[in-house]
Amino acid sequence: FGVAGDACLHRERVRKGYAAGGGFGKRLARAPRAWDERASLSDLVSRFAQEPTEPARMAATAPMIELYSVGTELVYGRIQDSNSFWMAQQIVNLGGRIRRTTQLTDDREDMLEAFQSTVDRGTDLVIMSGGLGPTPDDMTSSVLAELGETTLVVDEGVIADFMDRRGIDSREEMNPNLVAMATIPATASAMLNPVGWAPCIAVPVNGTTFLALPGPPREMEAVFVRHVVPYISEHYE
Repeated sequence: FGVAGDACLHRERVRKGYAAGGGFGKRLARAPRAWDERASLSDLVSRFAQEPTEPARMAATAPMIELYSVGTELVYGRIQDSNSFWMAQQIVNLGGRIRRTTQLTDDREDMLEAFQSTVDRGTDLVIMSGGLGPTPDDMTSSVLAELGETTLVVDEGVIADFMDRRGIDSREEMNPNLVAMATIPATASAMLNPVGWAPCIAVPVNGTTFLALPGPPREMEAVFVRHVVPYISEHYE
């Protein structure tokens, strides 16, 4: 069928999934296996994403989702927030319930206040992008660690992936910026970035799960397709 045919099959399978009932995760599971490791990432993203038709019926049992985009440049209008736009399309077409979409500056107190409010609202799942880089204004991991009252640790699995991809034999040869991007909350689980460096992290905080994705759109889309879709399928019925 090619890319166009795959997209049509995707919409038809999802439509049949809504009619058949079942939870949000089950409906995701009925979609094509867009995260098949054998396929190229560009093919995965193009096959998974499609222009929204009419919004899907939202399952009563679907997780309540909030989207965050972190970056002062987004709030000030210097860069368009294409990440939230793209993710919202995919989530709604799959039957997810999005309660709100928010942009945040690179301000620690603003981020803490916003994330705590999200937890207080009883949000099931937060999907966010940005703030995972190695610069001082990339604070997503440290803010989530503080929110969850835990410490930051270096994820050795991520370090091993970096060393393998860079052909590095000794930990001492690691670039400090790469080590910074491998530093995550102790309670988090890391999912490797197939087209960049900053991993996706899943951080549970008092009943709310934060999924933090890298900010560059190409990396965000690849991580969303490769990791977020199967994560939701596995964890939400």
